[in-house]
Amino acid sequence: MSNQTSVRREYTIGALACASIYVALTLGAKVAIREIEPHGALLIAMAIAPALAIIAFFFVFARYLARVDEYQRSRIVRALLIAIAGTLSASAIWDFLQAYGNVAPPEPFIFTCGFILLFGMAQGFLKVFERLRGAA
Repeated sequence: MSNQTSVRREYTIGALACASIYVALTLGAKVAIREIEPHGALLIAMAIAPALAIIAFFFVFARYLARVDEYQRSRIVRALLIAIAGTLSASAIWDFLQAYGNVAPPEPFIFTCGFILLFGMAQGFLKVFERLRGAA
């Protein structure tokens, strides 16, 4: 159990670092775009930078999945599937409403942040559900 706790702690630190970098790069880009109106290579670099933090997170996540036990891995993968299904469903609904209902597009980064939040919430819900099911 101690090894699993240290693995979880390393993952949490890595994930929080990636999330913090993502938020900083995203907010920095948003402020910079309002102030300097970048074009060309600078604009492309500003668009790519937050994606690099997301890619780094998936390396942290993959390392974590390789080191956790089968039970934890199963719960994490179920939470990931829930988050993917929820995010893709919301995206499909919004796309339909934009195409046929003249609805404005979502704020930038809403689906990325929504996915991250949904993934975390799904992990929590699954953990609570499993505890309740085990107590019954």
